[in-house]
Amino acid sequence: MHRPSGRPAGMSAGIIVLAYVVSAVLWIALSDRLLSALVSDPAVLGTISTLKGWAFVAFTGAVLAGMLRRYDAQRAR
Repeated sequence: MHRPSGRPAGMSAGIIVLAYVVSAVLWIALSDRLLSALVSDPAVLGTISTLKGWAFVAFTGAVLAGMLRRYDAQRAR
């Protein structure tokens, strides 16, 4: 299959990193503000915040693994 030479075949590494950073900042900033409005106990807030951070890392790691798997499959073809 021939692709037009002026258009990239996929997302560049820079765009992926930028998307990750923006989503991480938004996730942390917006969810911390919402959590602090809903939860008054600092200990519970700290626990939830820690779990939220680990969930974000696990989710983005899974997305990255899927993207790398797809990239490897495309290179193999």
